[in-house]
Amino acid sequence: MTSFLLKLLAIASMFIDHVGVIFFPDEIFFRMVGRIAFPIFAWQITVGYKNSTNIKNYFLRLLFFALICQVPFSIAFQTLSLNIFFTLLMGLLSIKFYNHAKNKYLGFLFSMFMIMLGQAIDVDYGAYGVAVIFLLHVFQNKRIWLVASFAVITLIFSAVYFVPVQIFSLLALLPIFIYNGRQGPRFKYLFYIFYPGHLLLLYLLKLIIDPSANIIR
Repeated sequence: MTSFLLKLLAIASMFIDHVGVIFFPDEIFFRMVGRIAFPIFAWQITVGYKNSTNIKNYFLRLLFFALICQVPFSIAFQTLSLNIFFTLLMGLLSIKFYNHAKNKYLGFLFSMFMIMLGQAIDVDYGAYGVAVIFLLHVFQNKRIWLVASFAVITLIFSAVYFVPVQIFSLLALLPIFIYNGRQGPRFKYLFYIFYPGHLLLLYLLKLIIDPSANIIR
């Protein structure tokens, strides 16, 4: 499976999830399908880090879209948490610190700091989200360790936040494991554009159905 197909799968899963959150919050099926989106986007950060010729530009691109997407994210989900681009950005930083520290122990400490910072500033998925990105990077060539570590932190997250549906995120490892290392059709900004666009669309549809849904609670 190419990187492009992985992105399409993640985008479709995310869209179904967000439709469920906004319009059918009591229907668990939407959330189950949506659980595979984030791990795939997290994996794309690992791939992007490995293939990027300019990490600084990659960082700035994520930061730019994180800022752009915050308003659509906040109004669509009625939240003041930071959107998923901030989570991806923190994950990228955790990888960079880990790889460029003078030794692996110091790099690990830097990465743990970024994970905790993600929780402190309330990015989407919190410490769990940043940790997933970090673990996918560290164990990308050690599948047993990847599965084990991902399963453990997902079980902990599910138990702590009482979201057993998060267990279905483990299914994302199936398409990730058949990734063939190829780019496929190059639509560099597909996710960057789709993310705020679909949030605005869903919010406008929600307003048509429920005009009172325009206040962040």
